[in-house]
Amino acid sequence: MFLTQDCDDLELSEARAQIKDFGESWQPELVTRYELNTPEPYRAPESMIAKKLQLPISYPADVWALGCFVFELYGRMDIFGTYLPGYDGVFATMVHCMGKPPAPWWDAWEKREKYIDDNCNYVRKGKSDPTPAEPDTIKLRVLEQIPDHRAMDRFPEEKTFVPEEELQDLAAMLMRIFRWEPEDRVTAEELISDPWMQKWGIPAKEAMEVAYEKRRKEHEKPPFLSKSVAVGLAVGAFDRLAYILFLLSPTSWWRNLKWALGA
Repeated sequence: MFLTQDCDDLELSEARAQIKDFGESWQPELVTRYELNTPEPYRAPESMIAKKLQLPISYPADVWALGCFVFELYGRMDIFGTYLPGYDGVFATMVHCMGKPPAPWWDAWEKREKYIDDNCNYVRKGKSDPTPAEPDTIKLRVLEQIPDHRAMDRFPEEKTFVPEEELQDLAAMLMRIFRWEPEDRVTAEELISDPWMQKWGIPAKEAMEVAYEKRRKEHEKPPFLSKSVAVGLAVGAFDRLAYILFLLSPTSWWRNLKWALGA
């Protein structure tokens, strides 16, 4: 997608979803891990304190990453995007948007005082920002940031705007995903029956697969034969034709008749 054309110009018939793990997947039932190599904007918050608090990372981290990815598809931005450096900056944005994490997490965050104060306001130049922070929640980011971004000049076509019902369903689903405690998040199995998945996500995936298959068949080249196979078939056809002509030739017919009569 990045090597051929802009994703904004990519049609459903040209896209095909694939899952890649880049060698990073593991089975939490068999292997205990306390760190994630997931890109920082998609990284679940438990990775910040997992090693210190000895909290093994498991499947809820994948659900979190999925929520980040879905939001980016709509908004062309990270839901926890920030100008602050490193994963501490991303974590601070989570706090600003979702409120304080559980007390053990809050206390285990070593660089907290450099990024955010006890009121969940950003720290700038070593001091709490006196400017009251604007209300900021997961729901507001979905209902306001996505339409605002798509209304920009780079998205002039009507087809790029998202229906209000779809945005509401998306916000509701992401609010089930973005929970501090991993056990409080919706599971992958539960997501399948989520209204957004049933009304928008799964139908879009199925439509993409149908469009892709249709385009593939339209552009499918006729099957070709290797040179050796083609020559073999040609020789075989020539032999059969020669044999038929031999049987139909007058001399062959008369010779076969004489043989049959015992002459």
